[in-house]
Amino acid sequence: MLKMLPEISGELIAQESKRLEEVKQLSTLENTDMFEYLKSMFLFSISDYREAVIASKSGDEFLEKLSEYVKDKFWKLEIRNMGDVMVDLNLSREILGLNPIE
Repeated sequence: MLKMLPEISGELIAQESKRLEEVKQLSTLENTDMFEYLKSMFLFSISDYREAVIASKSGDEFLEKLSEYVKDKFWKLEIRNMGDVMVDLNLSREILGLNPIE
C-alpha cells in the first residue's frame, strides 16, 4: 500500500470535495423547470446554462446570454412568456451558491 504525504492527501481530498459539489450542483440544476424547458426546446447543454446563470447580472442579460447559445431571433419572446424568469434564474443562482439578482 502506498503512503501519501498529509499535505498531498489534504489537497486531493479538497479537490475531490469541490468536484463532487460541482457534480451535485449540476445535477440539481438539470432538474429545474427552466433548464428542463431549455433542454427540451433547444437541446441546451447544462454547461451553457450554468455559464449563463453565473455570468448574468440582470434578467435581461440572462436572456441575452441564453439567446446567444440558441441563435434564434424569436426565442427571446418565447422565453419571456414562460413564467417568471427571475424566479427561475434566482433559484439556479441559489443552487450555485450565488446571490440573487433583484
